[in-house]
Amino acid sequence: MVSFEFSGKRVDVGKPENLFDACQLLATKTVKCIAFDADNTLYNSHQAAPFADSAAMKLLSKKVNINFQNLYKEWQEIVEKIKDSKEPEIRTRLYSYSQLCTKYNLSSKLSQEMFSKFADTLLVNLKVTNGIKEILENLPQDKYVVTDEITQLADKKLT
Repeated sequence: MVSFEFSGKRVDVGKPENLFDACQLLATKTVKCIAFDADNTLYNSHQAAPFADSAAMKLLSKKVNINFQNLYKEWQEIVEKIKDSKEPEIRTRLYSYSQLCTKYNLSSKLSQEMFSKFADTLLVNLKVTNGIKEILENLPQDKYVVTDEITQLADKKLT
């Protein structure tokens, strides 16, 4: 992947707060395509995810009779341990949910149900980033989305 440096800093063309630098870059360089990170660039996943994770924890809470906020904290501890893994499948919510279920001797089926609850709740709460639609419509270059999200969820987020 080619990264652009403009006035000594990286330009994230997809982020509205960098629009001025992005415009200057696009006006002065030949750019054939632009890659956008999906999460927190095209939509507000950082703001929507805690609601969705809480919904997943509420599902688990019913099975183990533990307050969902306590389960959320336990899950965050698991995430903290695995977030820097070099194996992408270990950095997924499905994996971290399955680790939490294993701790309580519950099946992987429940972690799948938790992930489905997460995905459904996330999709309801996702909002497109202000201004991004206009930016995408006005850029003549080919556009690509980069994400480490599970393909099925990424497809749903982007449609």
